[in-house]
Amino acid sequence: MNKIYLMIIFIVAVQLLFPVTFLYGRDLQDSKSVLQYIISTTRETIFSMGKEMSNSPQMSRETFFQPENIAGMCELAEAVIIFICDDLGLPRSAITRFQGDGTLGNKAVRHASIILTLPDGKTYLIDPTFPQFLITGKTKAHQIGYPGVLLRKTIAGQRLASRLTSDGYIVFDDEVANMYGKALSRNMQAKKYDVQFFIDNHEGDFKLTRFILGRHTWDSPPEYLVYH
Repeated sequence: MNKIYLMIIFIVAVQLLFPVTFLYGRDLQDSKSVLQYIISTTRETIFSMGKEMSNSPQMSRETFFQPENIAGMCELAEAVIIFICDDLGLPRSAITRFQGDGTLGNKAVRHASIILTLPDGKTYLIDPTFPQFLITGKTKAHQIGYPGVLLRKTIAGQRLASRLTSDGYIVFDDEVANMYGKALSRNMQAKKYDVQFFIDNHEGDFKLTRFILGRHTWDSPPEYLVYH
């Protein structure tokens, strides 16, 4: 009986000390948990690092994630997502890098996001900085808010914008690929896009390196990735 008690205590202690290890092993079979973990960790990371970069340590979370403040954070978010996927044990072959003007042509917006295929066989668009396109007052064709204007013209587009704003991810099927591609290309009359187009026209691989930002360390995750 004492051995059973000791085993229970050991298991509980390990889970408390190393929760991420257990999370990784369990959640890879639970796509919703994986995606929520990726998004929450990415948001926490770019919030912590963004405050440091902007020299605004007192900035609130609500203020930071306003469209005008989150703009320009997409490449950092993309790098952090890849870092998290690596630590989760997801293969690089499951990750597709999206870069707007690289994938969609030089007239598209410059924006980075990740397309991720999980063990459930489904493909997901991960874009935690998408709200930057919902900025008000900058909605002309050459401005950052124009993709949001295009999406909001249809109910399906409104639903896509809402899901990316609230959840940071969405199942990436051909319908979503078409709406997302046309909005970010700033041309709803563009050719029809599908998932395979994004995979075939992905950005090249990162050369990534981990580093500690300045003299600071961070809780989630403690290290970052940058272009090398």
